[in-house]
This record gives sequence, C-alpha cells and structure tokens, in this order.
Amino acid sequence: MDFHKIVIATNLEEEEREILLQLREIKFPDEAQVHMIHAFELHTMNFDFLPALRLSKEDFATIERWGEDKLQNLAEELGLFPNPNLVMKCFVSSNPKQDFLSYADRHGADLIIAGSKVREGFEALFETSFTKFLHSYSRTNLLLLRPTRRP
Repeated sequence: MDFHKIVIATNLEEEEREILLQLREIKFPDEAQVHMIHAFELHTMNFDFLPALRLSKEDFATIERWGEDKLQNLAEELGLFPNPNLVMKCFVSSNPKQDFLSYADRHGADLIIAGSKVREGFEALFETSFTKFLHSYSRTNLLLLRPTRRP
C-alpha cells in the first residue's frame, strides 16, 4: 500500500520525540508529501474579578514560529529535512484534536502517524489520549508508534 500524503502528529515533548525517532527506519516514497503538525492548545479562563488576557496576532505568530523551529529540528533528526515535499505547520487551537483531524482531512491525508504514550495507574483511569481520539474518529489509515522497550 502506497501512501502519498502523510501527516505526522507531534506534541514536541521529549518522550514523544523518542517515540517518533522510530520513523528513521521507515522509507517514505520519494513523491510522498509529509506534513509535520503540532497544535498548541489554547486555554482561556475568564473570571469576573480578573481581566482576561488576550494574545495578539503577533503573539500567535511568535508561538507558531517557535513551534515550527522545533518541528524543523525534529525533521532533521528524522532525516526528513531538507525535503521539498515536507510541510511543517504549527497552530494554536482551543480544540487541537479536532483541528488536527480537520487539517488531515482537508489535505487529503492517506496516513496519519502518531506516537502513543504508555499510561499507567491513576493517569490511565482518565484516558483522553490523542491516539485514542484518532482511533475513534479518523477515517484515515493510522500508524501508532509505541515507546521502545528498554531493558
């Protein structure tokens, strides 16, 4: 099965970087368009007794540029950069899971790649993982990478 539009979900955390490094062993087709995407989650809290802080357009652009620099570093580690078919995109969203999925659908992704964290104990009781969301709602083929086992 050939995949020509691949979207890689990243969260820019060290733990996931280690997981995504497994992609160095995968040879993508030369003509494949690879999108590396990160969505920063926007949290807003409005209290009647505190002024609400609002980010400016310049603040959003600065955050997105910082994220795209981090994506470029990761792409270099994965051996995907430089590549004319590589797209790196960061955006700020109040609903990053859904917006990521919308991005993948809008760009015609035929494969989504994401790292899967191991959840144990108390954290596992409140499973809201991104990969579980993708598994439940994506119509696209998924490649979920698990952490490598260490002795």
